[in-house]
Amino acid sequence: MITLHQRAIQCPQILGELAIEAPAIPTTSSPRDSIDSDEVVSDAIRTVGVRASGRRFVELSIAASGLQIHAGWEVWAHMELCKADGERIPIGRTETLANDPSPNFVASFAVLSDSFRTMQQDVVLTVMRRLRRRGLQRQQKELVVGSSQFKLRDLLFSKHGLLDLPLISSTGELSGLVVISAEEFRSREAAPDMVSIHFEVDTPAHLPSTTGYFFVVSRELKSSPGHWNRVYRSSLVVPSGMGATCGSTEPTTVSCGSLFANDEARKMLIEFYRVSHPDDVPELCGSTETSVQALVNCLQQNMDLHMVCDEDGYLARGQLKIQPGTVLSNHRGRRNVIHLRTSGIRWFESDDARKQGRIRDSRVDRDSWGRQRTTDVEVEVGAMRLSKRW
Repeated sequence: MITLHQRAIQCPQILGELAIEAPAIPTTSSPRDSIDSDEVVSDAIRTVGVRASGRRFVELSIAASGLQIHAGWEVWAHMELCKADGERIPIGRTETLANDPSPNFVASFAVLSDSFRTMQQDVVLTVMRRLRRRGLQRQQKELVVGSSQFKLRDLLFSKHGLLDLPLISSTGELSGLVVISAEEFRSREAAPDMVSIHFEVDTPAHLPSTTGYFFVVSRELKSSPGHWNRVYRSSLVVPSGMGATCGSTEPTTVSCGSLFANDEARKMLIEFYRVSHPDDVPELCGSTETSVQALVNCLQQNMDLHMVCDEDGYLARGQLKIQPGTVLSNHRGRRNVIHLRTSGIRWFESDDARKQGRIRDSRVDRDSWGRQRTTDVEVEVGAMRLSKRW
């Protein structure tokens, strides 16, 4: 399971010995025989004002790593298309993330990819930062972290639809690494089917009332299995008062094309994060891989989704329970609803407990596909080892 920012982190020696290989460019100029999806990824920001029905687009997603971002800083990125005469056309701007030196952005950009001229043009990506505004403070000055440049053809003809690129500061120094991913689709005029996503969190009483939680959902890349594009980030869930044991995210609507490319078998990754303090980097607690098909199976058989706990996190175990009101249908035009709630959450109460604690539990449960398994879980010095017998 590799997200884009984890891929960035795993690149050569964390920027120290960065080596970028130029992707092999086919010598033929014939059009590509297939695209990754025939459906609309409608949540991508459109950047062209032309009649788009039937046109090929490429969805561009961004993740970065190794940025010099500290507590109190905000970071975002924007893209521009460079024309032959030097003019730069804005493509779009990502959302703003706080306190994250390895940001993985949800916002993506849709650019025409069936035009030879566009394919030959350069795309400039710039990562920006600024101090977060507090209270009545004036808006802080925006600073350039670094920028990188690539051609759409290099990205689309790369082996996995991914490019690892260095971020170069205004002084010519290496300031980070950025990973660009691409997935092609064909636009259609029909209105996209939508999914309403809603999460609930059971929060233990012993945690500080300032602790917040949020969820991230990603779609697996068809051309690069094991790599994920983020498509949804929930609002922050904070207990409403002392003794509060549950919080809810704000319901958000995402298109089926963006969430799972209108392919019920396409894998989705659901990640559960905790934020102990507003200035802290979010902590990944656990995650689970699923699909619309798997969710339908779990819904029909009243089964939960098992979360795999992150080795460095404080979550000892947990599940996601499908709540009443969840509706999943393959009938076009029908509104779908995904409503999940954390269940059976158990935390390590301290760093010593996480490092020294030892939990052994043998149980029978089912995975996200509804298959029965016997799992021996042993947690020791913060590491979890799973032995599965199907």
